[in-house]
Amino acid sequence: MGELLGRPLHKHLDALGLGTPMRAMSFEFHQSLWPDRVFFMEVHVAAVRVRGFDLIVTGKDDEGHRYFTAMLSPVCISAGVRRAVPVPDVLRRKLEEYQLREPVPVSS
Repeated sequence: MGELLGRPLHKHLDALGLGTPMRAMSFEFHQSLWPDRVFFMEVHVAAVRVRGFDLIVTGKDDEGHRYFTAMLSPVCISAGVRRAVPVPDVLRRKLEEYQLREPVPVSS
């Protein structure tokens, strides 16, 4: 997300007065993932909603074999009052641009 936003995610969220706690998350493991195993993650935007968005994260080894697939669903909240707020326009634009540029693979 930091690359997408041009600076570390937490700094961008702080500047917007925004938090993004998880509303939901799920993981499906396709093979054992040992604690010392190095893996790479691919992140895709599955959906952008009014107050949140869905990310699909795929963990793979260096040969492309999947360790896991996860769905993360953060919700945007106002940091001061801890209430759900609409996804800020700047974040929505970045997420939607990335979604078009890097669509979710059919196998995810």
